[in-house]
Amino acid sequence: MPVMDGWTFLEERRARDRLASIPVIVLTAETTFPRRAADIVDLLQKPPRTERLLELVRRVSTPQVA
Repeated sequence: MPVMDGWTFLEERRARDRLASIPVIVLTAETTFPRRAADIVDLLQKPPRTERLLELVRRVSTPQVA
């Protein structure tokens, strides 16, 4: 990202109440990734498989029943 890295984005997102509930799917080229953020929905390695990406988007966009 041109303005900030992903970790900074997550910190900014958490600091703003309006944005804190937006789900995050991390797209990375790294083969090992420190899962430092409990609020990350999942990780996708580049290049992402289309079916896996769509599965994750469906999961976060479907209303959860309590």
